[in-house]
Amino acid sequence: MYENPKYFHHLMDFITRNLIARIKAHREWSWEQQGIAPKDHHGEFYYADDSIAMLSPSEFQQFVAPYMKRLYDEFSDGRGINIHLCGNATHHFPYLKEEFHAKSFDTGFPVDHGRLRRELGPEVQISGGPTIMLVKEGPPEEIDAEVRRICESGVMDGGKFILIAANNLAPCTPVEHIEALYEAGKKYGVIKR
Repeated sequence: MYENPKYFHHLMDFITRNLIARIKAHREWSWEQQGIAPKDHHGEFYYADDSIAMLSPSEFQQFVAPYMKRLYDEFSDGRGINIHLCGNATHHFPYLKEEFHAKSFDTGFPVDHGRLRRELGPEVQISGGPTIMLVKEGPPEEIDAEVRRICESGVMDGGKFILIAANNLAPCTPVEHIEALYEAGKKYGVIKR
């Protein structure tokens, strides 16, 4: 990116063009297999990026957002996008909400869930929870305490919060720890209407 910006942008253009072609080909193949008539490629759009957490907002806007915008323009119908981001990419969330009409964030860690809710507002869905390391290593009492802390942070204000193990479950996570996450969610994650 820094040492050879011309090459970087040439590569990103190549990747973006081919990603668009691959997504369209896969959709068309899938529609054909299901006996569905070909349709417009615009609709709900889901996006994942596991590396932008490493970039500053200005770097993201300079090096990544233009290519993301091409994907957005090609596939989104304007209803907003759903985004999965690993790591702490929250410094990009306000921009993504504003520029790409992001309506749902699947967060990584570490994340201040309450602050995120205050910044994004009640209309944005946030998915998040304890780190995968905590869920894997436990003990159940610490999982319970972390779920409580997250649920009481203000993230549930507005009602659009999904409690998950942040990003994913690690291989060999004990079933007892998954049960602890689930039970803590039932205990602290009830949204009062």
